[in-house]
Amino acid sequence: MANEPLHIVLQIAGIVQLGMVLLVFISGRVTRKLDAVHILPPVHRQMYLAYSLYVAGTIAALGLFCTFFPEEISSEEGLGRAVAIFGAIFWTGRLVLQFRYDINSYLRKKWMRVGYQALTPVFLGLAVVYIVAAF
Repeated sequence: MANEPLHIVLQIAGIVQLGMVLLVFISGRVTRKLDAVHILPPVHRQMYLAYSLYVAGTIAALGLFCTFFPEEISSEEGLGRAVAIFGAIFWTGRLVLQFRYDINSYLRKKWMRVGYQALTPVFLGLAVVYIVAAF
């Protein structure tokens, strides 16, 4: 296996992404997301929650692909390359959003601030892993 180190890094990235799915749900509780969307009209609330599940599902799918199919993702051809390009776009976009969100009012405790700031290198790392796998 010529890309053995990349395969291992992709598997680690997969496990990280699966852990992030848990963070999506934990962060929803910390930020009281359901309380905030409760005031929306029912159709907007349903759409917001559906989109949140789509994002969590996308992260879970990327995590599973990396964990179980690292050879295909690093193959630089076909569907594996498409997944790598999608992952690069997804995580680069999320990295940009990290600097755009105004979340300070939700970060009431030091551990919350530290945790949120720790996400920045994680998002950067995931973007880099996918970019390397794609090209």
